[in-house]
Amino acid sequence: CREFTDKIYINEFKGDFGKERQFGADKANCDWILSLDADEVVTEEARKGVYDVLERKNDLKCAAYKIRRKNHFFGHYMKYGGWHGWYLNFFKKGRAYYDGRVHHLLIVDGEIGEIDADILHFPVDDLHEYLDKHNRYTTLEAEELVEKIGVISQKELRRKLVLKPIKVFWKAYVKKKAYKEGFYGIVFSIYFAFHDFLRWAKYWQRVRDKY
Repeated sequence: CREFTDKIYINEFKGDFGKERQFGADKANCDWILSLDADEVVTEEARKGVYDVLERKNDLKCAAYKIRRKNHFFGHYMKYGGWHGWYLNFFKKGRAYYDGRVHHLLIVDGEIGEIDADILHFPVDDLHEYLDKHNRYTTLEAEELVEKIGVISQKELRRKLVLKPIKVFWKAYVKKKAYKEGFYGIVFSIYFAFHDFLRWAKYWQRVRDKY
């Protein structure tokens, strides 16, 4: 980072990605912010789209813009399965803020536009790394669930543990056509179904003494 700037801020991570992003946004000293992860790459088309917004900023009605995120699953671009969609990450400072510990949302005060371009996302290189990453994520998600919903009924918890992962798989593999991705689609869909099961299993682990 120091090859490009001396404005580097260090903040202790305490399990809240929303607060981390907001910390970075608060440190920005420009009118517009493009929020990126370390595993994301701006394409030439996305760069042009962003600069077009900046050049027209006095004529804009929108306070934020969505840009498509093109996800790669072990180096394979996932066109199907619901993993190529719009991602809200370009916004006017002071007109938006982050909310949520893990799957945080950008809350925007104003209209939202779209930039017809892709940002490339390379989350992991292999399945071991992927599982390790989302093992950490599901731990944080379970903690957030306990804080937000407390203790749900046993009937509802059984539904979350059994039916919800099946629905996640069906949605990705069938409805959003991940089957067209071959073995990538099978592994992708099963993995995300297991991710949902693991989140609720860890939730149960935290509240099981209440039943």
